[in-house]
Amino acid sequence: MPGSVNSRDRPDKTKLSQLWSARPTRRATFASVLDPRTIQRLAKLYGGLPLLGCLPGSPAARAGLRWGDIVIAINGAPTPDVDSYVEAKGLREGGMTVVIARDGTELHIELDYADWEPATVEDAVHELERLRLKPTES
Repeated sequence: MPGSVNSRDRPDKTKLSQLWSARPTRRATFASVLDPRTIQRLAKLYGGLPLLGCLPGSPAARAGLRWGDIVIAINGAPTPDVDSYVEAKGLREGGMTVVIARDGTELHIELDYADWEPATVEDAVHELERLRLKPTES
């Protein structure tokens, strides 16, 4: 099926194990172990986008998505870049199926938009500032 994600599209396991080699033996999350540069590298290997965070109470936050997850596909379409993500998100109304990589495992998560009131622009800006993702002035 065109645009679908399959195992041929997955990164080389040798490269992944090299990136994970410094990982402690206790169970931890990307956020507590890997720095942003390494997460960017992992996202590139997976052909996905690094998740930089979720607005509190959003469908993504309610589903357990978090900083450091790598979004591989939305609604069955690969998400190698933001444009692909936006296009894939529009393939379905009322929710979406998200494929992420977390801690070396691929997870399929269903997001439901029911009972969700989108955040205001002010709330979104506040959350970006809290996450220190505020755009800098040139």
